[in-house]
Parts: sequence; C-alpha cells; structure tokens
Amino acid sequence: MSFAWHLSTTAIVVAVGLDLLLGDPCCLPHPVRLIGALIELSEKSLWSGDHHHDLYRGALAAVAIVLAAAAGTWLLIATAGWVAPTAAWIVAVILAWSTIALRGLDEAAATVESALWHNDLNRGAGRATDACRP
Repeated sequence: MSFAWHLSTTAIVVAVGLDLLLGDPCCLPHPVRLIGALIELSEKSLWSGDHHHDLYRGALAAVAIVLAAAAGTWLLIATAGWVAPTAAWIVAVILAWSTIALRGLDEAAATVESALWHNDLNRGAGRATDACRP
C-alpha cells in the first residue's frame, strides 16, 4: 500500500486522534505555514494592480501551490517508504495530523470570537492561528 496516494482508515483515525489529544505539533515544521508562506510570496511577487492580470496570475499561483504541496507530500512519504513501509505510515500520519488542525482551528476561532465580543479587531485580525508563538 502506498501511503503517498491515500491513507488507511487507521492512519486517518490516528491522525485525528493526535490532533484532538495534542493539538497542533508546534515542534515540527508545519506544512500549512509553509503553504501560507508560498501564498504570501506569490501575492507579493505577482500582484500588479491590474484585475485581469492579477486574476490570471492568482489562478496560476493557486494551481502551482497546490501542485507543489501535493508533490512535496508525495515525495516525503515515498522517500520514507523506501526506508520502510512503517516509516511511510508514520510520515503520512504526521503530515495528516499537522494539516487536519481541528483543535487549532477551533482555538483560533475562539480567539477571533473573543476579540470580536470585546471589540478588539486588532487582536482578532492578528495571528490567532499561530499557537506556537508565545
């Protein structure tokens, strides 16, 4: 079984369980943050102010970032699979755990909700999802 193409039900249950129990794995490089950095870089480098060109460039950037994320994920899992099938399973579960982010998204939403209730838009618009920072 190639975990680079799909995850078993067991792997998905383990990844969701890790997310619910432990939350976001702050000690690990975070794939979603990397994708966000790629999006930010593409916005800064491709934005021209011309709506037509920006739509076209934005669509190309979106496709490129999705393909890069998929290729990177596949490469990491496939490389681990060459070491051992168990290594591929572990890498796939860690990647799934770090991208599911149910607990982290819930905490970020609570932070934004609290900021809105207290009319503190700066706190609500800040890095509410960056739980790894003090």
